[in-house]
Amino acid sequence: MRSKARALGHPIHPMLVALPIGLWLISLLVDFVYLGTRDIFWYRMSFWNLVAGTAGACLAAIPGLIDFSQIPNTHPASKIANYHFLAAMTVVTIYVIDTVLRINLKAASGTLLIVVVALSAANACLLGLVGWLGGELVFKHGIGVEIRKQD
Repeated sequence: MRSKARALGHPIHPMLVALPIGLWLISLLVDFVYLGTRDIFWYRMSFWNLVAGTAGACLAAIPGLIDFSQIPNTHPASKIANYHFLAAMTVVTIYVIDTVLRINLKAASGTLLIVVVALSAANACLLGLVGWLGGELVFKHGIGVEIRKQD
């Protein structure tokens, strides 16, 4: 099923999701550096990675929603697409909450610090599920894949 949101023949959504995924995972790694060093630089870096990752995810969601809207309810991949969509929206929502909790250094110490790091770690696992479901859509069901007829 060919992607409706594409550039130069390539689906846009898979190209854009790499940025937020990378930023969110780097944020978690930087959290661990902050836990070890307590250098506020790392806390701020984690915060801004969360902000940029969430902004990138919102951008990636636009072509994702375009492709999602093209999958008929009768298509075998429809159920997986719904799970992918719901899980992705949950991930973004949790990262927004995580980011808000960190504003103005609120979570730089104490119990809230453990909460936001645990939230990021748990959400990274959910992010893995979102990626796996996206892979199922592409590799198993051919969503976003243009099949050309052989001459």
